[in-house]
Amino acid sequence: AFIVQPRDIAGLIMDHTAKQAMAEGNLRRTKELLRFLKNQNIERMKTIENDSNEGSNTCCICLCNFEKERAVLRCGHTYHYSPCLERLFARAGGSKTITCPMRCAIRTKRDDILIASDIRKDDGSKVAKK
Repeated sequence: AFIVQPRDIAGLIMDHTAKQAMAEGNLRRTKELLRFLKNQNIERMKTIENDSNEGSNTCCICLCNFEKERAVLRCGHTYHYSPCLERLFARAGGSKTITCPMRCAIRTKRDDILIASDIRKDDGSKVAKK
């Protein structure tokens, strides 16, 4: 009651070996691609970190370096309070809030602006923080 069909076992083994070799090659290529993408991501993060460190000393409205004080919006971006943010409030007309020039969705009221300073105030000196 059993029906035996002839099979070419040697051919099946060769086919299986070829498929296995192709799969190993694909795995090797995928592994190299993942390594490349990981290295590319690390380089991109280093570039972003360097850009953020360099950009933190410059007002992106007037492109001048910060000297002593800078205004910090609710979104965390920093600008000169005078004249940069004063001009933004003047452009806003009667509105009591401004939108960050970096196109952040967070709106900032004049009362919410923080002033950051590099000058120490705890000892009465005018020595810059380090």
